Amino acid sequence: IKNKNAVINVNNSEDACNKLKADYDEWKDKCFKLAIMSYERNLKNNASEIRNYKNFNSQFNFDGLEYPVKEKGIKRFIKNNPDVFICLYRLDNEKVIPNGHFGDSNADNWIDILFYKDHYMWIKNLNRLLGKSGDHSSYCPNCLHK
Repeated sequence: IKNKNAVINVNNSEDACNKLKADYDEWKDKCFKLAIMSYERNLKNNASEIRNYKNFNSQFNFDGLEYPVKEKGIKRFIKNNPDVFICLYRLDNEKVIPNGHFGDSNADNWIDILFYKDHYMWIKNLNRLLGKSGDHSSYCPNCLHK
């Protein structure tokens, strides 16, 4: 998956936070928030570095979320942000599997999220993630979740 360059995994480990002078206690369980923020920022370079998010003011409302975020928290996030639709995927034996969707599919912000080993990551390019090398197929997140 890493070689496909389709997923942004913001490194919020203690080492990464210390190296980049970010408060680890502030970020340690916030991978869901970081996945949403990485979608929002859509950085071309160094998107996985926590320093790009520590002073960023998100347009999204994260009020009331308990970290680490579980399904109840995703539902709360959608309630706070009705203009967001989240398609959740999980990784099982190196295979990406649809794992639910949240919100209104007519929302302005469609966010594909990969959940793996209790960690959320933004899927920047679903077609690249699901396709094979040289494959130019397009995948519909809405269809995958039916």
